[in-house]
Amino acid sequence: MHLENFPMDTQNCPLRLASHGYDTSDVLYVWTYGAGSSIKMASDMTLSQFDLIDFPQGNRTISHARGQFSLLHVTFTLKRHMGYFLINVYVPCSLLVILSWVAFWINREATADRMTLGITTVLTMVFVGVDNRDDLPKVSYSTALDYFVNMCFAFVLAAIIQFASVHFFTKHGSGEVFFESDMEDDYLAENDDEDSTDIRFSMEEKVHVLLQIQLV
Repeated sequence: MHLENFPMDTQNCPLRLASHGYDTSDVLYVWTYGAGSSIKMASDMTLSQFDLIDFPQGNRTISHARGQFSLLHVTFTLKRHMGYFLINVYVPCSLLVILSWVAFWINREATADRMTLGITTVLTMVFVGVDNRDDLPKVSYSTALDYFVNMCFAFVLAAIIQFASVHFFTKHGSGEVFFESDMEDDYLAENDDEDSTDIRFSMEEKVHVLLQIQLV
């Protein structure tokens, strides 16, 4: 089986019937009702994971060192159902990626919330990826489902890297990086504080003068 396109793959399962003890001079195999009508699919037949979409038939003669032999062949073409993997892999992975993007709307000061959300989605993606391999034969190459899960994992991991980058480039040491607009706001706030202090001192001086006048 070739599983590079799993779970969107189509498999061809050949079936060959021949005799290797009697050559064509003794036995000649032919389809009873012709090559196109001898095999029929039952109307009530259902497969849990595949659809039988075609089954071409034929007969031919094969040459061997011991002579020529008659052979019947039929190839069952099976297309895999996507429903199981759509519900258990594709939809959950897509929702996890969307969930990781929610962190972009969380205030950057809420470090714990953003990191908790990011780490949770990453660990869930790892679990989905490992669990997905249990439904596959042990193959040495990556399938289409592996590429999809890895791509979703990359998107989720990128959300954490984005937050870490923003946190690093907007803060140095124990203080924040002040932009021009922030510095102007701080300057205005300091001026307001100084004005309030001057007014308070002026009022205290006036009260002191009034008290002196009353005492005199």
